[in-house]
Amino acid sequence: MACADDPATAAHGIRTMRSAARQGGAVEAARGYSGRIAPGDISITGTQARGGTVGKLTYDSTLTVDFEDRVLAHLQLVIGGKLRRGESFYFSWRDDPGVGDGRSALWIHPTIPLYFKYSGGRQPSINRAWIDLLMSSANSPGGLHLMPEPDEAAAGGGRES
Repeated sequence: MACADDPATAAHGIRTMRSAARQGGAVEAARGYSGRIAPGDISITGTQARGGTVGKLTYDSTLTVDFEDRVLAHLQLVIGGKLRRGESFYFSWRDDPGVGDGRSALWIHPTIPLYFKYSGGRQPSINRAWIDLLMSSANSPGGLHLMPEPDEAAAGGGRES
């Protein structure tokens, strides 16, 4: 019987988890979760309501999550800013009911590869007030929590192109 400290057993476990990730396993955190965020956790008045495109965030080549391109652009700026400073943090969001209607969280670390894939060809405009809210959340002990986009007029922020 092989033990968990055995390198061959550990390598087999990693290959098994990656294989399960490609096939869509039942245990989301360990076997590769591929899902969508819940529409109620982001602004319904955003691009999704207008037929916007949906991109993908791939974490460590094993986990892929769908986000609207507009949401993904804001996440990339916030996550990139934290990683550029060498900071690790949690990132959490509410799942779409089609994939379990729960919550998911990732530990974001500078050594773990991230890939942002946009479906649309144009860069979404950036809401500075939303970036500030997301960055404030990312700097808190609970980490980055995806929240709805604030109304720019009410927040006093502006859009950048």
